[in-house]
Order: sequence, then C-alpha cells, then structure tokens
Amino acid sequence: MSLAIILFKIGYGQNYKVELKTGYWSDTITNPEIKPILELYKKYLESNPDSIYDNPYWNSREKELYHDFDFSRNSIFKGEGSWTPKALYRLFKPQILKVEKKDSCYLIQSLLYWEGADSVWQKYNPIAITRYYAIKEHNEWKLANAIFFDTKNWFQETARYVTYHFINQELFNDTLAKNADDFCDSIITRFQFQQPEPIEFYIVNGGHEVGQLLGYDHYIYGYAEGKGINNIVISGRFEANYLHELVHQLMPKNKERNWLVNEGIPVWLAGSMGKTYNELAFEYAIDYLKADSASFGWAMECHINCYPFFGLVIDLIQEKEGDEGLKKLMMANTNTEDRLYEAIFQITGWRKETLWKEFEIKIKNTANKT
Repeated sequence: MSLAIILFKIGYGQNYKVELKTGYWSDTITNPEIKPILELYKKYLESNPDSIYDNPYWNSREKELYHDFDFSRNSIFKGEGSWTPKALYRLFKPQILKVEKKDSCYLIQSLLYWEGADSVWQKYNPIAITRYYAIKEHNEWKLANAIFFDTKNWFQETARYVTYHFINQELFNDTLAKNADDFCDSIITRFQFQQPEPIEFYIVNGGHEVGQLLGYDHYIYGYAEGKGINNIVISGRFEANYLHELVHQLMPKNKERNWLVNEGIPVWLAGSMGKTYNELAFEYAIDYLKADSASFGWAMECHINCYPFFGLVIDLIQEKEGDEGLKKLMMANTNTEDRLYEAIFQITGWRKETLWKEFEIKIKNTANKT
C-alpha cells in the first residue's frame, strides 16, 4: 500500500458531520458570495483536522513549507487531554461570527460554543474563537493560517539564526537578539548540531496574543506564553521565553522522541517561563519533598510539573554520561514510557532501582541548595 493511500486513510478514518450555525454576518441568502467559503470551512472541519496529511482543503504552499501546516491544530488537537474533532464539534458547535472580505481573501471567524453545557463545563464556554483565512488557489478556495496575513505589515529584523517579527519597536531588544545568536552558537558547538533552518520568531505581548497568531481570538486548550511550531516561534514574553523555544528549533528532529525528553532538555539548558533551570528545579524539589505520595513513578504522572521533573532527570543523565549521553537520548526511540526507561538504562547502565535512588538523592541535594 502506498504512503499516499495510508495517509488518505488516516485522514479520513473517522467519519462525522459538523453542524454550522450562521448569523447576521454569515447569512448566505443576503450574502450569496460567501457560500463557497462556508462550504470550504465545513468540509475542512469534517476532514479530521487533528491529523497531518495532504488535506485537500488547505492551501498547497503552506502544506509544502510546514509539516504541521494548520498552526491552530497544535493547541486544541495535540497533547494529553486534547479533543478529537468528532467529540469537539458534537458538543461545541461552530457558530460563524463573520465571513469578511479582506482584499482578495476572506476572514472566517467562528465561535465554538456548547449550548447544553452544565455548570462544570460552562466556565470553558466558549472553548475557542477561531480565525482562518480563505484564499484562491487555481480558481478554488483553500484555507490558510492567520499569522501571515495579520503580520504582513509588522517590523522585521534579521540576525544570524533568527528573523524577528514584531508589531512595535518596544517589543524588540537588540541585546536580547544578540544573546540569542550567542546562545545558538554555544548550543550548536557544544552538541555538534547541524545548522538549523532559518527560524521565524514572532514577538507579541502575552499568551492571548500568542493565540491570535495561532488562529485564536480566544482559546483555552494549549494556552501558552510561547509556542514553537515547525520553524516558527511565537513568544509572548521575549525577554523570558525565547531561549527555551530556540532549543526546540536547534535539536535534531526525531519523531520517536518522548515529549518528556523534548521538554526536559530545553528546560535544563534554558529554563522556562522566565525562570532558570536551577530556580525551577529548586521549587520542584521543595514541592516533591512535601508530597506524601512522591516517588519517581508518581512524578512521571506529572503530579507537580513534568517540565522541571524531567529537567532533573536530564541533569542526572548528563552528570553520569556527559553531553554524549544526552545526544544518545535525543535520538533514541522513547515514544512510550517503557522505551524511555529502556533508553535511560542503556545509556547510563543503571537499573530502575538505581535510577530511582539517584533521583531521590538529586531531589534532596537540590532542595538543600540556597
């Protein structure tokens, strides 16, 4: 069976219908020209947008440039606790707020609202307000990400590794940009990484503005102060977030890498959310020692915060096997918990009991640092 057929079956493996609700600004009787735009949007929602495949309703250029071409997918349809399209659209029915002509394109703004939500779910209502653009491609309408339309008139500065985009000069800092270049140089040299593809870095003011560039005027799932997708980084706090996200861009690609490794290494190298690794590790160690049920297995279930937890594990591995040990871990198949354990044991020569013992020692030593 060819790869194209496999991808087609993955993309269309889950059949469901989506009910679109329209209103004053999306009425196709008084505005018949928007009917094909709404049909395109509906077909896309019904085409399993959580799956990455050659989706016929998305524009070809973005599919060629970006593996994960729908930037909004990364939030609501990715990660533990996220939705499937069938479940999402069955409850939170899309209500079209407007379809607005923008030069030769159309802006589609849609509210995902659950009319029958109980008191528990009501605080999540609406779960999102999405924004897509529709563009003409070979005389057919196709969907496109909002980011490139909404930032086309922004300022731009190009450094060695990164091109920065920002709406006003106050969001950009030359010193921080130079620090980013120096940081990239140090990581590439230290781990002998290949030169990364050009990194496009968008600077905004806060997590909600991060969401706007991802295609959300309002969102809950995937909310973050910074986000990296493909070779694009969006940072809501330039002075605090960007080095962590740059590590993601510099690390070699490995589809079989466990997300704990994928986040633990950037935390260890660059911290997260405005805090250094040492600060995060200290806070984590204090909370860990206060918990009655704390253990390594318990920590793996993210009872506190998996980011600094696995930063500590990365620290342990580096102390035992150096940077070469981390490079092996980066490239190992760790896509399940068992494979992650197995890779750690192969790299360090430890057994599970040794790993857990070393982790407990690490926690106590970290908590005692001032």
